Amino acid sequence: MGERLDIILFGVTGFTGKHALGYVHKFTSDKGRHLTWGVAGRNEVKIRTILTNLEKETGDTSISQVPIILADLSDLQSIQNMSQKARLIINCCGPYRFMGESVVKACVEAGTHHVDVSGEPSYMEKIQLDYNEKPKKRNLHC
Repeated sequence: MGERLDIILFGVTGFTGKHALGYVHKFTSDKGRHLTWGVAGRNEVKIRTILTNLEKETGDTSISQVPIILADLSDLQSIQNMSQKARLIINCCGPYRFMGESVVKACVEAGTHHVDVSGEPSYMEKIQLDYNEKPKKRNLHC
């Protein structure tokens, strides 16, 4: 994969990721937007099944061409590799207090924007305290 994708949806096989997938597809498919996107997770078979289901649901045959990035929170190198392949990571892997920091850290190091759906106050405070200055200096949003 040469150029960075605009968006990677990480955790696409989980509860939140499955719900976010349709929105990412719709957002990137709207006319006038030329955004590239991919999905990431641990299990390629499950990811392909979810993409196939979305393809059937939408009738969009281009979904079969969506890049799949294998990334596992227990393998930090895979998280770093994923973060280097996108301009924005949408992280749907929680609970974030246990699983979120490694993705934020990898994104900051890779110069990649990051967003998650955490509602966990202690996690959000920790990330803000530990990762506020470096992203700001690099004009990143985390």
